[in-house]
Amino acid sequence: MALRDSLRDGESYFIVEIKSLRRILQASGHNASGYNASGYNASGYNDLEHNASGHNALEHIASEHDIEQTSGNVPVSASEQAVFTGSQQSLQQIPVLCCIDEVLRGTNTVERIAASAEILRCFAGRNVLCFAATHDLELTSLLGDVFDNYHFSEEIEDGDVRFSYRLQSGPSTTCNAIALLGALGYDRTLVDSARTRADRFLAEGRWQ
Repeated sequence: MALRDSLRDGESYFIVEIKSLRRILQASGHNASGYNASGYNASGYNDLEHNASGHNALEHIASEHDIEQTSGNVPVSASEQAVFTGSQQSLQQIPVLCCIDEVLRGTNTVERIAASAEILRCFAGRNVLCFAATHDLELTSLLGDVFDNYHFSEEIEDGDVRFSYRLQSGPSTTCNAIALLGALGYDRTLVDSARTRADRFLAEGRWQ
């Protein structure tokens, strides 16, 4: 499913997203709402986290641009409906495939990382095959005990960024956002200042 905010329903992207994540948690048998779940359904990335929960599967990554956009209404297939109308026991027995692109991207950095870590950790150890693409490097260390980390590497040449699109083990060790500003013709002073600010944060752990 692809998510969008909805002016018609008065729901922000973040609200639409956390409702959808709750449905996935419920489908996996997690008590996400204070009651037993029996109702609703559920390149260019620096880091990909994969939790197999006992399953063997080939990695598959789908861009949000490859999926038809919806306006907050999540379609339910016949197979999904079978999951959601089953008993709590059957919910826990049916594997859930969960692919998340930039989890909780609609909120601030601190709360996004804290909440994302807990939501993704809920999927670990359950009957869930979870792929989570993120640019939050903090998640790779926070979840390193329950997720396997993979990443794509890139090269910037003549103002163009090139990816091999081959998965490599471990978290990403490079960053390219500021370098791309320079490659696309942004003022050199702006680029250098941004790089200095980022390097200072990485060294001291606070923004200046």
